[in-house]
Amino acid sequence: MSKKKQNPISNQIKNEIKEEPSYNVTKVLKRVPKTLNIITYFFLALSFVTTVTLFIYTICTSSNITSQLSTIIGVSFLVLFSIFFLFTALYASSKKGQIFVIIASILLTCFTGFELLSNVGIIDIQKQNTVINFTNKNLTEVISWGQKNKISINQVYEASDSIKEYHIINQDVSPGTLTKKITNLKVTVSTGPDKTKEILFPSMLGKKIDEVITFIEENYFTNVSIDFVTSSEEKDLVLTQDKSGQLKRDSEIHLTVSLGTLEDLTPLSIEDLTNKSLFYATTWCKRHLILYKIEYAYSDTVPKGQVISQSLKKGETVTPKTDTVTLTISKGNKIIVPNLMNMDINAITKWIIENGLRIEFTDQYDDNILIGKPISVNVKENDIIEVGTTIKILISKGQLKMEKFKTIKEYRDWAIKYNIAYKEEIEFSNTYLDGEVIKVTPSEGQVIKNNETIIITVSQGKQITVPNFIGKSKNTIQKECNNLGLTCTFIYGNYSESVNRDISTNQSKKEGSKIAASSTVTITLSKGIIEKVTVPSFIGQNNKAVTNTCNSLGITCKFITEEAYSSTPAGNVTKQSASGKMNKGSTITLYISKGPAKTYNINIQATWFGSTYNETEQNLKNKLISNCPGVNFIFQAKIVNEGSGLISSNSPIKVGANTFVQGNTYTIIINK
Repeated sequence: MSKKKQNPISNQIKNEIKEEPSYNVTKVLKRVPKTLNIITYFFLALSFVTTVTLFIYTICTSSNITSQLSTIIGVSFLVLFSIFFLFTALYASSKKGQIFVIIASILLTCFTGFELLSNVGIIDIQKQNTVINFTNKNLTEVISWGQKNKISINQVYEASDSIKEYHIINQDVSPGTLTKKITNLKVTVSTGPDKTKEILFPSMLGKKIDEVITFIEENYFTNVSIDFVTSSEEKDLVLTQDKSGQLKRDSEIHLTVSLGTLEDLTPLSIEDLTNKSLFYATTWCKRHLILYKIEYAYSDTVPKGQVISQSLKKGETVTPKTDTVTLTISKGNKIIVPNLMNMDINAITKWIIENGLRIEFTDQYDDNILIGKPISVNVKENDIIEVGTTIKILISKGQLKMEKFKTIKEYRDWAIKYNIAYKEEIEFSNTYLDGEVIKVTPSEGQVIKNNETIIITVSQGKQITVPNFIGKSKNTIQKECNNLGLTCTFIYGNYSESVNRDISTNQSKKEGSKIAASSTVTITLSKGIIEKVTVPSFIGQNNKAVTNTCNSLGITCKFITEEAYSSTPAGNVTKQSASGKMNKGSTITLYISKGPAKTYNINIQATWFGSTYNETEQNLKNKLISNCPGVNFIFQAKIVNEGSGLISSNSPIKVGANTFVQGNTYTIIINK
């Protein structure tokens, strides 16, 4: 009887099942010494406790959960790892495995313990300095940080509604950047609200004055005036408003507000106006028809523009239109200017910010004053100034040293940037190309003194001796210019008696002169040998026929009309400047006749006369000149006692029939 064939795979599975150990914790721990078990338990517990403690501490000390989220997540993963490690270690099945568990537990305990002690501050390891986030921080903090870390703080000022004056809006270096990688930090500093910014000023008609005042102060409007008038309307309602819409904060805006009826103006208790703005305090007085006076005084505690004190105390009864309250307004601190000339830029900036002043920096190089020190200030030591005063300071950028320049363009740009006076000298050079700098005085690296004029020597390039180009062809000249490195341009002159076309007749630079290789020489070429033509006599010919002949001969004819009349018909030539053999392209002058003079028979009538000399003269001019073109008339006055405006008996021209010929001149004498 044959044996039943067994499945090898099923046998393998059965064997594996038989061989699979039972991982009961009690059985496992029986395989290792009891002391080693205790040590293993201890270090597992210790690592777990320190990990959980670190997790709890991290959660409790996170003032901003969002910014600490990555740290919390990291510690959470560490706790999970510790839990899984604990259970894995409990299943260690050999003495060697337990030793590795103990070592791993010690390392985990050391890691979490070190992190915990570092966070608590017991262990303090020096860290590399990094740039912090200065947004919304005071400029003085930035300056102090810059001094401590030896980093220059460059300040740019910008208006801001959300960031307080002299606090930081933004910075050009990201927080967390290592300080050793930077030497400068530029911060944008707030100058407070922009007074010229446009803001929507809505219609306040029908609104209460308290709402209006709140809106004005919250939106920094600085030029609003409010008048109060008696009215049948409810007290404190806005009655009129002259402007609304998008308006600049410093726009002049006028409102009128109802006081109510005169019966509403009864005695009342005065409000505590101290520490209120001047605008608020005066508006309160006006809305209750309380007279007021304004006085100003320095104050170390009350900000500028706010009420320090009032002559009538809070709760006292005041009568409208009768009682007067004196308001003392703060001018801010009484600021005595120190010796700013002995301070550096950081110290000056700090002093200005602390005293609520405004700052305006300019800078320039100075060979006598150290970098960061003031050259000039617009206030003197011991001057007394108010809060908000602008301090203008010219700061030294230190000594300006001569830099290295390759080309004159680079130098000119640099000199313009720093307002440096300079003088250029030009030399030929076989080493330096045209426009390159050969040398400067003072030389590279030397200090440029105040008001010093720099001498800069510029290369013209290689020196070339100009050859003789006259008599040579255009192609030959071009080759010579190319070989010499010259730029040659060509122009055409005139026709020549003997020089063929494209042969040089003149050159802009004389033979033997010394010029730079980059210079341009202009060569004048001949238009060719001129052609001769025979110009006939044009006397007696019409100008149109003459023009056609001139065009066919290739000459230019210039026509001039004679001033005098002649027997020659109008438009015909009476004389010419030249004839016979001439160069083609020449110009001759031809004189054209005006033709024979015309005769005009004119009857001068008595109705043409006026009552004065001027009237008669004007009438005769109008009549005679329009009817006798080409005839000249001269009017003369004769002083008489009577008969003004009549033609004088001595006049060559009389009343009645007269004959006038073109080109002639006639005199008419009129009584005056």
